[in-house]
Amino acid sequence: YSCCDAYAEAKCYIAILEGLKKWDMLEIADRHVTELLGVLRDVIARGTQTNPAALAVIREICATELEEWNETIKQLYPDEFKKTKWYKKAPPGTKNGAVKDGTVKSIGGKSGRYITTPTGEWGFRFEFNPSSPTQIKDYLRAKSIKVPKKHKTRKETTDSKALIRIYALTGDPLLKEILDRAKVEKVFNTHTNWPIDANSRVHPNFSL
Repeated sequence: YSCCDAYAEAKCYIAILEGLKKWDMLEIADRHVTELLGVLRDVIARGTQTNPAALAVIREICATELEEWNETIKQLYPDEFKKTKWYKKAPPGTKNGAVKDGTVKSIGGKSGRYITTPTGEWGFRFEFNPSSPTQIKDYLRAKSIKVPKKHKTRKETTDSKALIRIYALTGDPLLKEILDRAKVEKVFNTHTNWPIDANSRVHPNFSL
């Protein structure tokens, strides 16, 4: 697939170059590109004025909404689908009461809670991560929903377009919450984490 992209780009470049030469526009095009590069470099150096206080407010709003969605999704995701790590003996902290059934903790950066069975077995049940493509695929399989594949690569995907199609067919409420949450998460991760200099300016990178 990537080879086809490179081949198509090379063919377009050759055709455009021949066209510019034919119409005697090569020098003009070269000058315009050179001038544009200079403008972009100036933009990178100068930066774009922004409002750090407003960005902080947006970030706080997004963080709050994400927490609300996380709680909603936790309620919708069935416990029996969640990955559980079982212990051969009670985990440390049970004797002094620091660890009880339902105690919330993070293990390896993954949040979850301790659980016990009526027979006294201990386990740690990991919470569902709506940002994890692997866990979304596991959920679809557990619900007997076929995991969609990309048309060109035939690899499984859980991108927004695929999930929108599945939601349209199934009406699964968890998928709707995941899709709505993803919109806020994109704003939170992409548009509120810009590096800002001492003059409250953001310096874009145009990958020159």
